[in-house]
Amino acid sequence: HISPLVSFHPHICLLFVAMATPISSSNVGVAESSLFRRMVAAVCVCNCAHFYTICSLFSYGGILAADLSWAIDRDHAGTIAGYLQSANVIGRVPTSLLWGYFGDRFGLRSALIVGMLSLFVGCLLFGLCKSAAVAILVRFVFLGMGNSWVTIFPAISMEIGGPEKQTAVVGMILGTGAVVQLLGPAIGGWTYSMIEAQPALVPNLAGAALCLFALATTLLWLPQQQQQQQCRFDGAPTLDGNVEACSDKAGEEEKDEGQDVEMVELSPIATRADRPGFVAVVCRRPVPLLIWMRAACGFLNFAFFEVVPLWAISSRQLGGLQLDQDILGTMFAVSALLSGFFMIFCLQKVTENYGLRKCSLVANFGNAILFATMPLVSSIWILTGIHAIMNSFMGTTEASYIAFVNNSVDADSRARVNGVCAMFESIGKAFGPFSMAVLFSWSLEAWGFAGHFMVFLVLASLHLSLVFATFCLPDMETYSKEKCDEDNEFASGCHPRPANVLGRRHEFRDDVAADASCEVDEAFEGRAAVVEGESSPLRPPNQEQQ
Repeated sequence: HISPLVSFHPHICLLFVAMATPISSSNVGVAESSLFRRMVAAVCVCNCAHFYTICSLFSYGGILAADLSWAIDRDHAGTIAGYLQSANVIGRVPTSLLWGYFGDRFGLRSALIVGMLSLFVGCLLFGLCKSAAVAILVRFVFLGMGNSWVTIFPAISMEIGGPEKQTAVVGMILGTGAVVQLLGPAIGGWTYSMIEAQPALVPNLAGAALCLFALATTLLWLPQQQQQQQCRFDGAPTLDGNVEACSDKAGEEEKDEGQDVEMVELSPIATRADRPGFVAVVCRRPVPLLIWMRAACGFLNFAFFEVVPLWAISSRQLGGLQLDQDILGTMFAVSALLSGFFMIFCLQKVTENYGLRKCSLVANFGNAILFATMPLVSSIWILTGIHAIMNSFMGTTEASYIAFVNNSVDADSRARVNGVCAMFESIGKAFGPFSMAVLFSWSLEAWGFAGHFMVFLVLASLHLSLVFATFCLPDMETYSKEKCDEDNEFASGCHPRPANVLGRRHEFRDDVAADASCEVDEAFEGRAAVVEGESSPLRPPNQEQQ
């Protein structure tokens, strides 16, 4: 038994890690600003709340089903425990796109606040449930349908970090999530059955308190419209969803600080009414391919978490390692810590030096090789290292694909497109563990020792298909020119897509826009001091829309 206060100490430590982590940047004003660090810390805490509500059930779900007579005994509790866990993922499928619309209409910050409130209510209600049907419904509605985090965090990462730093933000988010995947079940197991009449109440009270903490950091550290410091030139919403441009007052404040700022007015032609429809945005190259890549990534991620333990605990006669629960838990703990360290401290540097495209290619090709060779491993230490490497590769792939999607769509459609991606990704996550577990069991029954290779070869083939899909992504020059030709009909200014779609270093300036042969309106010319794009330093906003 540990007190609820002690149970939150690891999460508070994660918060300080997020605030203290140095993020290298060519623009010191962004990387070193306290506002930037607070915003990153806020979204990391929200991710901790999201992962805790999902993962804390892993350690006591089957025991809860047996204790509350939802199952005959613990040996028959797997089905109910599976339903409880699957309800989260399945619940996100029908509402992911709706959360995208909500974020675009009312602001990403507002969507995040509502999502954290839904998680808070869901934790309280689930801890009080006495019926299995009610418990599944609560997790489906409040922890699934009401959970906006999966849809919102890719777009909000782009808003915080811009094209250059979004990978660093996503890496820290995924890194803290990897650590909470380890801490969540531990805290859930330690606090389970503190109250015998309501055995799941204390673990879920801990989750509810963490959700309130995440809500507080969101309200305090994610800036409102008046605190936004970044200028938008294409009518894009801020974190609150409000369209704004730079005012003369903002320029005077910057000049007082010794910086030269050239003011830019929004062109009257580039209005939201003139932009293409959402269906046209989703169907435009390469968005459909990226949606499929995100769905395949979710499928592979959750299939990996399901298949490796099944193989590791199977008997040696059938090709497994016959590991017990304690050794398997230790292996996963070490793997989570190593991969979390990589994603928090190393991912951004790697992607900056080698580019997102190259990193995603290496990660997918490496995972394909490791999946194909994993059944040959007989040492637990080697398996632990392979598991940590594959975890890091999958985090790299997910971060790269999120950046690809963000870089391929306009700001006012970004949340909705990420909602579509989250919907198909949730389908992949729901289908992956079930289908691969069934395939693994069937292959062992059909072919015995030779059959345990089959599921690993299938997963390796899917990773190779992602390698091919990454090669099919358009290069910067071709994609920028095609998109500009389409956008010239409805927008007065057009910029090339960020170069890190290709994996190159990003320089979002007017000279690059000119090289892309875009037809730029006079209102957008001569603004070199301001146009750092979405990767520019956060700047003070105007008080009134121009």
